[in-house]
Amino acid sequence: MRKINVDKYLISALVERWRPETNSFHLPVGEMTITLQDVSCLWGLPIHGKPLVGKADAQWSEIFESLLGIPMDEQHMKQKKRRKGDDNVVVRNSQYSLNLGKLRERFHVLPDNPMDREINWHARALVLEILGSIVFTDTSGDGVPAMYLQFMQDLGQPTEYNWGAAALALLYRQLSIGAEKERLQISGPLLLLQLWSWSRLPLGRPKVIFEKPKEGEELDEEEEEQEVHLHYNPVFGANWCAAHSFDVPHNAGTEYYRNQIDLIREGAVGWQPYDDLLEQMPFEVHQDSNWWFAREPLMHFWIVEFHYPYRVMRQFGLRQPIPPSLPRGEAEVRKLRKIKHSAGKSHNWEEVHANYVQEYNRVDARVWPDDVPFDEPSLPDYRHWFQQNGMYTVFFDSQCLGSLDKPIPYPRDSIEWTGYMPSGPPLAHIGLREIKNAAWGIKCVITSGYKKIGKAILWSCVGNLLDFNLEPRLQSMLTEARLPLNIEDIPSDEEVSDIANPPSPPKERNSDVFNEWIYSGKGFTTYLKAGEAIRDGEPTTQDVGQVTQ
Repeated sequence: MRKINVDKYLISALVERWRPETNSFHLPVGEMTITLQDVSCLWGLPIHGKPLVGKADAQWSEIFESLLGIPMDEQHMKQKKRRKGDDNVVVRNSQYSLNLGKLRERFHVLPDNPMDREINWHARALVLEILGSIVFTDTSGDGVPAMYLQFMQDLGQPTEYNWGAAALALLYRQLSIGAEKERLQISGPLLLLQLWSWSRLPLGRPKVIFEKPKEGEELDEEEEEQEVHLHYNPVFGANWCAAHSFDVPHNAGTEYYRNQIDLIREGAVGWQPYDDLLEQMPFEVHQDSNWWFAREPLMHFWIVEFHYPYRVMRQFGLRQPIPPSLPRGEAEVRKLRKIKHSAGKSHNWEEVHANYVQEYNRVDARVWPDDVPFDEPSLPDYRHWFQQNGMYTVFFDSQCLGSLDKPIPYPRDSIEWTGYMPSGPPLAHIGLREIKNAAWGIKCVITSGYKKIGKAILWSCVGNLLDFNLEPRLQSMLTEARLPLNIEDIPSDEEVSDIANPPSPPKERNSDVFNEWIYSGKGFTTYLKAGEAIRDGEPTTQDVGQVTQ
């Protein structure tokens, strides 16, 4: 089996198309996402069983000794480096992560004539190795949290846990973090995302090659493993574990993949890649197919995300209806995504998320009620709906979706969630920027001595706001600030202000007030007042020419 390197440029381009509120990618052909079906077919992880919730922090020393046989004085925890203000680097041991390198070194070889407990130690170490290096990776790549050991105590009569849902929850959360914030790195099961993309989309997909030996030539050990591996596919992801030939170099860059995503058309998408090989997959994969459509909370300790298979029914070979409204309110989702793990703070996440655990336990394995096979005539309605409600810029070409009787010149995208994508699609970014600029202009207009520059700022962004169908948002802001809707009617003020600096542009640092205003459309007056009181201690003098940069 050959190592597969994660293509960071492909991942970056996909992150830009991720919508955190729907847990799906918005592509030119509609919504697509990684589902429980993909986790099961690509990796063979179980997708039902008890959720992975419990304690993330505890006194792990005794557990290491009893479950791994590592004495307390030989336990190797992951080391963390922190740079202090005086540029000195402080190294300290993690309170809950084992060092993967030391774990591999200790359990590299099973001893001769091992006892049962030694076999169990090595089995647990192997599982931790897989979890830390493939499934639940961190950005450093050299640690695995000890919290997973609590699910491996009795290997003789193991409890079935939903490892697949936990992996999907972590992947959803990491994609949302990448889409919401300017993050240089994300972690989690990114290899799963890459295999999903290779299996379904024409993005950097390699050709699997295997050269048979010439007559009289023997296979070496590694090639023998490949030969057997290619003849038997335990899960679909095994198809990608052979030698690869890439048409696209690995340094092609994110811009290349952005362009390729924009060019995706119906015929290039593998909507049902697993069907031909499903019969060859393990019995457990067939058994778990009952859970592919489960609308359930996905849980991984502090993380709770949601599975919306009804938004991507074409991936199951079924008719795609116009999706109903999201069952989770924005406030609920934001509250959940603010919950983070802090080392040293002991929480029993099963108790913290008791409501979601109860909801999970009530979910039945069932097929979506409208189990109607896909038919081409049903597409136009969905396509028209998606063009109206999908992410900005996927419609740069009127032929992207096709079959539209009345193409819409400007797609509408809810500004509430646009702010979640500072690194995302250009037009969404521009729309959010112009709303912020309008807020800055209004702050200047209501500040004595800066009315003139405020009107100039408003004029600089009003054109884009009109193009993006955001004029109602601007009017709402002007009304709440008790200003005329016509910018020309706002009185000018030629007086010289005695204030040292003009009001600064909107900052996200006042996160609660900012969120209330920019995402929900409420609380603009509160936001203006908060902006008056906080100057951030930074220079705020900027000329109007900087507004649109």
